[in-house]
Amino acid sequence: MLRVIFHNEIYLFIRYNDYGEYSYSIIFSPNPDDQMRFDNYDDIWNVKSRPHHFHVRGMQSVIDSSMNGDPNHDIPILINKILESI
Repeated sequence: MLRVIFHNEIYLFIRYNDYGEYSYSIIFSPNPDDQMRFDNYDDIWNVKSRPHHFHVRGMQSVIDSSMNGDPNHDIPILINKILESI
């Protein structure tokens, strides 16, 4: 797991495990659900990119994800998503 704390107090957690699972969590504030997450941990979401999915900021909905678990592919997308959200 990698934890990054940006100067504006945004936290980024990047996790990979030995089972091919990953998560990229961005926490914007201590307020409940003020975060967004890309992951493939659970295969229950009805999205075309299943098991890859994106929990939208506010954590009220899940949509398709362009992530695939490969850091070379995912990290540039992740950085752009963070920049779009601040």
